[in-house]
Amino acid sequence: MSSESEMQNVHAELPRIELSDGGAWILGARGMQRFDFDGEGKASHPYASIGHVYASERVLLVGTDEALITLREDDLASRDPQAERDRVLAAIGASPEGVAVLEQIEAVERLGEQEGLARVVWLTVALC
Repeated sequence: MSSESEMQNVHAELPRIELSDGGAWILGARGMQRFDFDGEGKASHPYASIGHVYASERVLLVGTDEALITLREDDLASRDPQAERDRVLAAIGASPEGVAVLEQIEAVERLGEQEGLARVVWLTVALC
């Protein structure tokens, strides 16, 4: 079994979203995994389960089949939700299923741009 420092070394080279509480979302080859500051894994989401990634100046939202991951500007060590969105999309694009997932994300974005459906999309986000 790996020690905590060995686990951190394994993940050190992977892209990540550093959190202000010392934890991180590790952006692995096939998905995102949340680690606390002590290196303990808390949540995992395969990229294939991601339906949308949205960022404003104040929040990063990642919608999956099971959850809506909400990272406020204050939660991010970088304090830059837009940059973190780009990092997530790059990791998704580099994954084996990346093209299909990015196409799905783009389809959701196109839905949001339609006048009549925008309310339905935002209602769905609110309910998640």
